[in-house]
Amino acid sequence: NIVSSFSNPAGDTDTAFLAAPGENIITTGLGGGTVTASGTSFAAPHVSGALAIILQRFPSLSTAQAVDLLFTTATDLGASGTDTVFGRGLLNLQAAFQAQGLLGWATSNRVTGPRIDFLKTSMSLGSSFGNALSEQNFLASAIILDAYDRPYQVDLRNRIISSTPNLKVAPFFETNQTRLVSLPMPKGSSLSFDIAKNDPIEPAAEISAFSRSIGRNDPLQNDVGTIQFSAELSRGSKIGAAHEASTLSFFGNNVTEEASGGVFFNSSWTSSPQLTLLGKGDSLKFSHDISDNTKLDFGMHQSNGFSSSSISGAGHLVQAQLSHKTSNGFSYGLTTGYVSEENSLFSSSSSGAFGNIDDNRGQYTSLSASWEINDETNIFATYTDATVKPSFSGDSLFNNWSRIYANSFAVGLTTQSQFTHGDRLGISFGQPLRVRKSNVDVTLPVGRDLSGNVIQETQRVDLTPTGHQIDIQLAYSLKTGSQSEISSFATLSLQPGHNQSADPETAVGLKWRREF
Repeated sequence: NIVSSFSNPAGDTDTAFLAAPGENIITTGLGGGTVTASGTSFAAPHVSGALAIILQRFPSLSTAQAVDLLFTTATDLGASGTDTVFGRGLLNLQAAFQAQGLLGWATSNRVTGPRIDFLKTSMSLGSSFGNALSEQNFLASAIILDAYDRPYQVDLRNRIISSTPNLKVAPFFETNQTRLVSLPMPKGSSLSFDIAKNDPIEPAAEISAFSRSIGRNDPLQNDVGTIQFSAELSRGSKIGAAHEASTLSFFGNNVTEEASGGVFFNSSWTSSPQLTLLGKGDSLKFSHDISDNTKLDFGMHQSNGFSSSSISGAGHLVQAQLSHKTSNGFSYGLTTGYVSEENSLFSSSSSGAFGNIDDNRGQYTSLSASWEINDETNIFATYTDATVKPSFSGDSLFNNWSRIYANSFAVGLTTQSQFTHGDRLGISFGQPLRVRKSNVDVTLPVGRDLSGNVIQETQRVDLTPTGHQIDIQLAYSLKTGSQSEISSFATLSLQPGHNQSADPETAVGLKWRREF
């Protein structure tokens, strides 16, 4: 890249000077064929030809804009910036075809209207949506505008991250060392504090299978973590409170937990999905034994969010649970309530052209049942249905959301003393929370005309994923002494992420714990 001997440098015309190839140029010869020639007469056609190609490819550009584009995209030669030898630089048609300046998402029907910075456009979809949006081909037809108002096609599916309710390994290795502190109370009542060194890791901080190290410097593993308080107000009535508690440790499904005996690992995604939406926080729960076999629980939870996740996890939960056990070993329960997520929707977040997710309140209802077949064997089942009316703010390509309906379920069997006295064996089948019905209008800019109008197109898009994730788990535990225990599990996930075409995933865990 040097100036030819027969060429003049830019001199005082440097701001309007463009260099182009002019030596050993293959061109047509007189009488046919090709020849190799040199001269400024062969450099000039490069520039004029490039200008013609630009105007042909981008007819919305004015001549002045096209010239400025060639100057702006020229490859800098010689001294940095515009100089008196190469002027603005070497002609670079490839660079001129690429988008220039801030890439904007048009929010009106005119190219001169307001835009959203496309680089700030992203969406993280909660696992209940699965691959719903990533399968929408319509999202690949959108355009963005560059600094010259030129349209460029983009695939919005590349701006969407779909999460999967992966196996959470960290809690499997957690040890909850607690200390109970009791205080004297008037006759008929009691008061106690439960101070835990380690509360079970909050749902979103569990991230995914074998992807998070369980180091001793984990910020969640402080000397004092969760503090729980409980007081027996009268016979059959109790109130409890907790600070920095996980919803999974303070609330739960009375029917399925009693039937399973805690042998299953990471079962909350199917049995109590609402509890996985919020992080640690302050909890309050009131329990009352209506009769010897009937119990009512009412609780609330307030969270400031997950401590180690991009998902908000902030909000509050209110739920009531009624459970009853019959004389023939049959138990059933009803749980109902709502979860209010701050700037989140089923653990989803968004920005830019997708709009901003506002606070969303989802209602849920769970039905549970179990049957104690004999002293060693129990079967159980639970079904949860959740619904929410989405709320977004700002300019968004989503409009006219329908109500979202989602569900989860689990069935299982547990048995004791099958191989040796005191062991526990269980098998379960479950589906994590999955959107079963929802749709939304998606409006995309798909082109522009020569008059500066942005062409928009709207389609009604289905938000249900293509598959149904089914988790199959085989779990086994055995107390090998008064102070030691072995726990193990093997899990198979079919259609993980509710993606019909996804390959199955497996995980195996084994833990031996001994207290000293």
